[in-house]
Amino acid sequence: MTAPPNRHHRGKLIFLGPDCTDSRVAKRIHAFADQGFEVIALTFRRQRYNRDLEPDWHNVDLGTIRDRAYLDRLLPLLRAVGRIRKTLRQSPDVRAVYAVNLDLLLLAIGAAVGRSAFPPIAYEVADIQPALTRNSLRSKCLRAMERWALKRVARLVVTSPRFIEAYFAPRHGFNGAWSLLENKLYPPVPAPTTAPVPHTRGADTGAPPTWTIGYFGAIRCERSMQMLQSLSDDAVARVCCRFHGYPTRLDAGQFSAQVQANARMHYGGEYAHPEDLPRLYEDIDFTWAFELVNEAHNSRWLLPNRLYEGGYYGRPLLAPRHFMIGEMVDALGIGWTFEPPYEEGLRTFFRSLTRQAYEAKRQRLAQLDPDRFLGVRQYAQLADRLAGGTGDEV
Repeated sequence: MTAPPNRHHRGKLIFLGPDCTDSRVAKRIHAFADQGFEVIALTFRRQRYNRDLEPDWHNVDLGTIRDRAYLDRLLPLLRAVGRIRKTLRQSPDVRAVYAVNLDLLLLAIGAAVGRSAFPPIAYEVADIQPALTRNSLRSKCLRAMERWALKRVARLVVTSPRFIEAYFAPRHGFNGAWSLLENKLYPPVPAPTTAPVPHTRGADTGAPPTWTIGYFGAIRCERSMQMLQSLSDDAVARVCCRFHGYPTRLDAGQFSAQVQANARMHYGGEYAHPEDLPRLYEDIDFTWAFELVNEAHNSRWLLPNRLYEGGYYGRPLLAPRHFMIGEMVDALGIGWTFEPPYEEGLRTFFRSLTRQAYEAKRQRLAQLDPDRFLGVRQYAQLADRLAGGTGDEV
C-alpha cells in the first residue's frame, strides 16, 4: 500500500525533532512531505540506536545530545535557537512550525522573540513525562512553564485523546485547537505475510501449542520483563518470548543477562522500521501491549505503536484492562485484557487457551479495515489544519 501523491504544494513546514534517528520523527517528516509540505527539519541526534542513519530529507543538524544529561544540553539548545531563526530568515512561505516535545516548543517560542511575524506553532505530545504529573515544586514549575507555552501555540497535537481528557484539560484548563495523530503505520508499509503463525506449526502432531509473545520497539518496562520472565518459567503455560528493538530505561547488561539465562526468551537485536515488521510479526502469536513504566499517568493514557502494528499484522494483543490501550483492544475485539495481579491472570489464560479461541481473535482482526491501523487520513487532516485549511478533526 502506498501513500497518496501530493495533491498540491502547501508551502514550507519547519519541523523541530528531538532525534533524527527515531522512527517516529522520520515517519512524521515523510508523511508531511507526502501531504504537500516542503519540510525543513531541524533535529538533534541521540546516540541510542540507528547511529549510522543519515537523514534522507532536508535536515539541519542541531548537534548530539544525551538522554537525561540536562546540563550538557544547555549549549546545544541555545545554539539551536539561532539556527531556527536563521532558517526562518532564509525560508519564505513557512506556513507553520511543528515542535515535538516541550523543550523544542520552548526553542520555537524563543526563536519568535523580537520577530514581528512568526508562523503558527504546533506542539506535538507523544508522552506525558512523569516530571509533569507530580505534586513537587519542580513539577509545578514545569507545568507552569508548559501552561505559559500553550498560550503561544496555535494547535496541540496528541497521540492519544486521553492526554486531553486526563491531563491538558484538567491540569491546564486547555480548551484550544487540537488534533489527534495516533501512532499508526504510515504507507508505504510491507503487507502482512501469509506464513502460518508459530502455534500452528507442527499442529498435526496433536501436541499442545506453544505460544510466542513479541515485545518490539523501545523495551523500557521493567514490570513487563518480570511478567514475561514469570510466564516463560511456567511450563504449563508453554510461552516463549521474542524481543526486538532496544532496551531503554533498562540496564542493557541486566536485560541481556536475563534473556540469555532463559531458553524461552530470545533477543533479536535492532530492526529496520517498517521494513522488518512482517518478518518480526510472522514469528509471534501475540503482541505484548503492556506499558507500566508510569502506571498512574502516562502508561495509563497512551496508545503505543504496538497497538497498530499488531493490529495490522494480525497478531492479537495482550494489554492491561482499564488503560486506554486496553479499552481500545476490548472495543475492537482484537485481543485480551487483564487486571492485577497480572501474572496470575496471564498464567491462567495461557494454561487454558485453545487454538479455537485464538483463531477466533485472528478472524476478528482479519475482518477489520486495514485503514484502522494506517494513518493517512489523520495526516491529511492535520496537514490541512497546519496549512490553514478546513480539514475536519479526527
